Amino acid sequence: DTGYFRPTHEPRGGFVLVVAALAPYKKVNVAIEACLRARTPLVIVGDGPERARLERAAGSSVRFAGRVGPEELRRLYSTASCYLQTGIEDFGIATVEALACGTPVLALGEGGVLDIVEHGRHGLLVDEPGVETLAAAIDKIQRMQFNLMDLRSRAEEFSAERFTTRLKGYLRPYWPESEGGPS
Repeated sequence: DTGYFRPTHEPRGGFVLVVAALAPYKKVNVAIEACLRARTPLVIVGDGPERARLERAAGSSVRFAGRVGPEELRRLYSTASCYLQTGIEDFGIATVEALACGTPVLALGEGGVLDIVEHGRHGLLVDEPGVETLAAAIDKIQRMQFNLMDLRSRAEEFSAERFTTRLKGYLRPYWPESEGGPS
């Protein structure tokens, strides 16, 4: 929802944000280790079966926000220095939401993020999922300047309205309007 997720124009908070289910395949443990190594605060939004284990591994610079409401989520996206995705996603709605809020993305360059983030323009894509690589990338992305309108414009390419229009365009040849097809 790029209409809802938009910059709040609050100052950046100097923290990295992760929004994910706390399950092993999301690799939130790697995000924790990388942020600890980079000496950068981390805020984790989400809950799941791995939460207790992850909390034990985290230091005082890691805050577990749990499930948050949409206003708080928008505020966190808008004030984070970057959004970090350590797991491989088929698409990545949170990635688009972060961009819609004007926040660059740091992710492993695999899966759906390749369709969303252009390396160096909308964030950084790393080749290796290792802690050292991510820690160095966290340091680098925090020193970079990104064009807020460019980040937002990229997110708008994935808006619900645009998706609906494109889907109808694909279906139109196979489902004519005279037969109740897309209009």
